Amino acid sequence: MDRYIQRFTVTANDMNNQYRLTPHAVLLYFQDCFARYMSCLHLAAFDLVKQHQMWIITEFRAEMNPVDVFWTHDLEVTLWVSEISALRFYTEFNICKVSDRSAVAQGMGCWSLLNTETHRLVPMTDLANRVSVVPELPLGPHKKRRFPQVGEPIKKVLHTVNLLDLDFNGHMNNRSYLSIAMLTATDTFLAQNRPISFDIHWMHETFENDVVACELFKVGERQYVYRLSKSNGDVAAEIFSTWESMPIQTDISEVIERK
Repeated sequence: MDRYIQRFTVTANDMNNQYRLTPHAVLLYFQDCFARYMSCLHLAAFDLVKQHQMWIITEFRAEMNPVDVFWTHDLEVTLWVSEISALRFYTEFNICKVSDRSAVAQGMGCWSLLNTETHRLVPMTDLANRVSVVPELPLGPHKKRRFPQVGEPIKKVLHTVNLLDLDFNGHMNNRSYLSIAMLTATDTFLAQNRPISFDIHWMHETFENDVVACELFKVGERQYVYRLSKSNGDVAAEIFSTWESMPIQTDISEVIERK
């Protein structure tokens, strides 16, 4: 199997209060598509747990195109393996609308296998023999992106990790970091701007009842860094996002007509 394709229907949870597709939804579709692809190869989380292993994602990058996506639209996600190194597994993806094939988003994710007993990374030797590699890189070579230097934070929010944040491994879900970061944006900002790219680096795991502090830094014109830190000072994740001004809001009656 060279590529894996999965369709999703946009739900209310995938939209913000401006009826626009959220970055959280893009990450959700990507991760769900990856999980389904791995299940076809018998490498899903429930397969790996028997071998005391689990997938961890360390980097994610996405670019979102200025395409209107509304509730009930059908999207198609295509995912493929683009590179396998000694300890890393890179997957690319693109998302398009089924109705007119317009491109919604594209990006990549970097994965590793962790031995849950030794907490060491598992070599990708066996995996390399089980998947097809398609060396197409929509966002360019796999070089870890360095985020801009930051000064003083312009906003800070605290979040206590709860049961709703946890994944099946008992860690805070990767998407929760992005959700917490988006809490720093005001309704006015979201009404006037939309994200066109975001990078995420995950560094440390967090657990239930951990307190995560998210600091927001402005580093350029409509560019922001979000630093999410644990109470012991460890940086759990960093996110870098770029936004653009929102075009004139589509009238809600037009949204209903597009159902």
